[in-house]
Amino acid sequence: MSTTPETSSLQNGIKKDNPRASVIVVTRNRADSLERALRALQKLDYPNYEILVVDNDSKDNTTSVIEQYGAKRVFSPSRFGIGYCRRRGVESAQGEIIAFCDDDCVPASDWLSCFVERFNQEPDVHLLGGQVINIGFPDKDGYGDAKRYKGRSKLSRNGRLVFVEDPKDAEFFGNMNLAFRKKSVVSVGGYDPFFNVMAEIDLQVRLRKNGFKISFEPRAISEHHYTGVHLKGRHFFHGPQLVRLYLCLKHFRPEKTGDWFRFLGYEIRLLSRDLLTVLRKSGGAVLKGQFSNLLSVPAEGLRAVSARLAIPWLLWRARSAR
Repeated sequence: MSTTPETSSLQNGIKKDNPRASVIVVTRNRADSLERALRALQKLDYPNYEILVVDNDSKDNTTSVIEQYGAKRVFSPSRFGIGYCRRRGVESAQGEIIAFCDDDCVPASDWLSCFVERFNQEPDVHLLGGQVINIGFPDKDGYGDAKRYKGRSKLSRNGRLVFVEDPKDAEFFGNMNLAFRKKSVVSVGGYDPFFNVMAEIDLQVRLRKNGFKISFEPRAISEHHYTGVHLKGRHFFHGPQLVRLYLCLKHFRPEKTGDWFRFLGYEIRLLSRDLLTVLRKSGGAVLKGQFSNLLSVPAEGLRAVSARLAIPWLLWRARSAR
């Protein structure tokens, strides 16, 4: 009996409206957390997907965990940051739909199905952010932002990222729960490997500039668990302030002299606040007898100062990247 296109599309439970999808997880030295994520990803109810784990040169038993759950391991050298890891994941993915799930996340069983269904229903949507349930994150960091709202954000002055409570108010969605059409993302250049943080913000700005629609999918739910172990802060001078300034100068560069004065004046205010935060932390460490912290706290101040001194170089680099 001959096989028609309609019947062949139903083989192995794969329908023609179930395109190949790739789920990408970036990890480094968080094998226990990764195992929890892979356990959940194995139980997804979507019939046509692969799991890729981009391993940023982990030194624990990450490789054995990946093998245990039958995922594909994509190696990334430790000298590269998380932006490069995400780029490697996209390049290695075979799916036309790509979904990112961080190694500290636990997605619901219908998480991927909800993303794909929405893409099928709305062909003009090219990137979707899902519903993030943050568990255990502190209400505030050193700058007073509510981390319990991570995964949904807006940009404020000079490229500062502000988390928002209501996902409907968000302009950008975090990589811990994100899906997009691979073809669209590749067409705008993919992830910029310069970014250790805010890589998805840069990507979404470029998508919008090129006319691609971004939306929110509330049914694609994933828990995001606080681990206290950070993947993004390993490169000393390449910190959040440097990356924020690069994002701002790449996409929202001041044009007029007055704009530049306002930009630089605001940076002086931010730097002053950064240094005051360092002083408070140093004083707190002394009062609490936590003298080991006195070695790491001043490094925050050094990174804050070096980021502002690097503005001319960042401006040159941003112009080259446009």
